Amino acid sequence: MVLVKTAPHGEWESPITAEAAAAQARVLTFPKVCQVTGRTFFLESRTNGTASIVEITDKGSKHVLPEEYSASTLLYELAGLPYAVVPGEELRIIFSDAHNESLNLLHVDSGAVEEIQKLPSTLGYADFDCYPGILSNARNTSWILATQEDHDMLDRSAIDRRIVAINLVTKTVISLLSGTNSCFSPRFSPDGLRISWLQHTNLGQNTQLYLSQFNPETGSLSDIRPATGSDEDSIAEPRWSPDGDLFFTSSESGVRQLSRIRTGTNLRELISLPGLEHADFGNASPTTSSSSYLFLSDSTLLATAHLPDDPTPQLIHIDLASQTSTPLSLPSSYPPLNSAAALSPSSFLALTTSPPSLYRVDILTDTSSVETTLLYHPTPQDDDSIPESYISTAQPLAFTTLREPRRDVTGWFFAPQNPRFVGPEGEAPPLVVGLPWEEEEGVDMAVQFLTSRGFAYFALDSCGEGGEIVAEDVAEAVDFLGWSGRVDQGRVGVVGEDGVVEVFRREGGVCGDGDGESVVVLERGVEVGGRSGC
Repeated sequence: MVLVKTAPHGEWESPITAEAAAAQARVLTFPKVCQVTGRTFFLESRTNGTASIVEITDKGSKHVLPEEYSASTLLYELAGLPYAVVPGEELRIIFSDAHNESLNLLHVDSGAVEEIQKLPSTLGYADFDCYPGILSNARNTSWILATQEDHDMLDRSAIDRRIVAINLVTKTVISLLSGTNSCFSPRFSPDGLRISWLQHTNLGQNTQLYLSQFNPETGSLSDIRPATGSDEDSIAEPRWSPDGDLFFTSSESGVRQLSRIRTGTNLRELISLPGLEHADFGNASPTTSSSSYLFLSDSTLLATAHLPDDPTPQLIHIDLASQTSTPLSLPSSYPPLNSAAALSPSSFLALTTSPPSLYRVDILTDTSSVETTLLYHPTPQDDDSIPESYISTAQPLAFTTLREPRRDVTGWFFAPQNPRFVGPEGEAPPLVVGLPWEEEEGVDMAVQFLTSRGFAYFALDSCGEGGEIVAEDVAEAVDFLGWSGRVDQGRVGVVGEDGVVEVFRREGGVCGDGDGESVVVLERGVEVGGRSGC
């Protein structure tokens, strides 16, 4: 017989751990595919703040980076990719480790980690790009391009940014472009004889695309010249196509459009796509991980397009040969293409954030339909280890707002659920209002972490243009749930940016201006603190 205790809502003991909620709130980023073997990798955040490299195999998933290492970067403004898959007879991964302050080479199959360079605390690497000729195994062709940042010890905002070439054989680092804070995004051409990069004096302004010849024997540049860019233009996301054309996005036409410089020429060419003449592709973000398009083959690519008067970006399949484009029907939970990687001319990997998962997406023959296959989803805590009696079941709710403009609000309500505790007589539970939830997502451990401790949770079905919760809908939901006796209207938490819940105590309505007692009770769906005002 279970002894039931009476305790204030929010103070109940629960077997659902913070680690379980944290694992479901883990972040999956940067999928990569080896161009030779087809082996696939991605980064997964750990609960201690470091990042692991995970490989997807026929038998499931495997963490290939030893726990004492972290794939992470110290790049100040550009963020960016902290690792790259180095193809070859022996599969290796180069990665930056901000935690251990080192630049390393992981031998994937053996798990051995080889240090290339011990880094001072002010130095960081990211945005790696492998030399295509590395497959020849020649001594002087094992080059990796990277962006390197050196920060002033006393002034962390004072940055010396360089483009460097790392030789994996000699373990040496050669500075290719230095003395400027404006160069980033270095990329090898498919033949390995040219490199491109972006350069500007002020982030987001006067961005120019540069080209040069690369000598693989000496690791040196020659014939450095601007390829495009002006005070009126803004170049972003340079990327070489498999057949050697240099693509980029440009704002020269008034909206950001795809352009290219064909191999063997110096002429820029706007990619003409009927029906998308006024669409925006990408942005001028200085982050090196920014990506709004992805090559599937020489003549086909995926692109994220922002159409006029439509706040929701569309994923477009583009056939360059026929100059046709077809929207792909993907769930809204799929993020931009910096979280995707090509597998074949008709398939790619895609990471989702809610819940964090890795999918294979196959484009069907009509190029408008897709088929998705789940490859990975974190399973931090065995379902069998959590008694079903602790799991709160989602209840669908729908109501019409009382305030103008009148509209329907729908969502899912999770009542407090714990077989060992009840709240004091006459006390309604505090409420947390969160982001949309779908039935197919299954049990959300972050929600159950709260409900098993005596909180009620309401997942709104709708959110604003930026993906944030709409304050007016929160107010209507609180009033509806409060007047029906399900929650205490005076104790309300709202999930904000980065999954942080701010809790307010007030009389008569939601304290939307933050005047009330504010306390973080849930950080990234994980960490519970004090209950001031709860």
